[in-house]
Formats: sequence, C-alpha cells, structure tokens
Amino acid sequence: MQIDPNSVKFLRAIVQPADLRGLFVISSPPVGILMAGRSNVGKSSLINAILGRDIARVSKTPGRTRDINLFEFELRVEKTALNQKSIPAPFKYLLVDLPGYGHAKVSKAEGARWSELLTQLFDVLPPTILVLNIQDSRHPMQDSDRVFLKFFKHRPLMTSLIFNKYDKLKTQSERTRLNNFLPKILNETKIFKQMYLVSAESGFGMHELHEGVINFLLDRTVSESKES
Repeated sequence: MQIDPNSVKFLRAIVQPADLRGLFVISSPPVGILMAGRSNVGKSSLINAILGRDIARVSKTPGRTRDINLFEFELRVEKTALNQKSIPAPFKYLLVDLPGYGHAKVSKAEGARWSELLTQLFDVLPPTILVLNIQDSRHPMQDSDRVFLKFFKHRPLMTSLIFNKYDKLKTQSERTRLNNFLPKILNETKIFKQMYLVSAESGFGMHELHEGVINFLLDRTVSESKES
C-alpha cells in the first residue's frame, strides 16, 4: 500500500493563529503527518519523496517556508485491504508542513509570530497526527532542535525522528559516530517512538520510513472509523 501521488494537492497556508480555528475538529480529527525540522535539513525534498510528487518547493535558500502549509493525499488502497482494515475509501489524509526553524536571519517579529503560531498549533493538534522531526545526519540535536521539541514534549503525540542526508556521511567513522549517538538521543528526549536514517536524495532508508508512515495512517484510520 502506497500514497497515491495523483491524489496529492495543496490545500492552503496557515499564516496567523486565527487561521487554526476549526482546523482540527475533536469529534472527527484528521489523520496525517506533520513535518518539522531546521532550515536546510532537506524537509521539502523529504516531503516530495514521501508523497511521490514534487509539490513542496525545494530551495537552496534556507527559511523560504514562512507559513504552515497544508497538503491533502490519499492512499492507493486495494479492495482486499479495505475489507481487512475496514477503511472507508477514499480517505483523505493531511500533511502539515511547518516552517523551518533555527534560521538566524529571521526578524524578531517573524520569530515571535512563528512561536505563537506553533504554540497554538500544538495546543490543538490531535494524536491522529504523526509528528516527524527531521534533522541533518551530520548535525544531530542542535540547540534549535531542543527548543522545538519543547513545543510538544508533554503532549500526547506520536513522534518519530528522521535523520536525513545520511548519504552525506562519507566515512565509516562519521556513520559510527552518529549510530553511537542515537541511544543517547533516545534517552535524553524519551519522546521518539521510532528513528529512521534516510536520504531523500538517494532513497536510502525510504522504504522503512514509508512503511512506518503507512502503518500509522492505517492504524489511526481504522481507530477513527470504529469510533465514528
């Protein structure tokens, strides 16, 4: 089962906190994923790789994404899978693309707007949304990453950590250094349920990431269908 690239479309941008009103209805919350990471970690490339379509704008200039962008997509579901999982078809999923954080050239006013926007977003974000925190394999757990994690540290959200650009670790010693650091990260944060080493550019590790995302979506879809 895969994401259907032909179903992917841009919905709208969330610019101000007021735009969040009515987005997450508690009685019927959307199921989906949220993508977040520092500027220049390859978030847009990873979104395109996950969705199978070049819909997120890839830029060499960090910090180009200034708002929360919402995308919609469906799964390419076979009839047998529908019967086994009791999934209504077509089921529309949500992808939430957050602005890249940690960009030094952002003005104080813009930084304050982002902070307020993210705070209110995580206040209303339902547990049917999987949070994917994307980091650069070469520079794990920077100060800005730790600041971002505080937004949802004590919220009941499923979270996974993705180390992108794993192919940029050219030597065995670089890869070993990261692998040795992973247990420390899990012990320090205690919020990540899954961890992935991937490269959106080369495709390394993307199969495992796809599988984890699809399993989450299916599990939450079935749960919501049973409750409704």
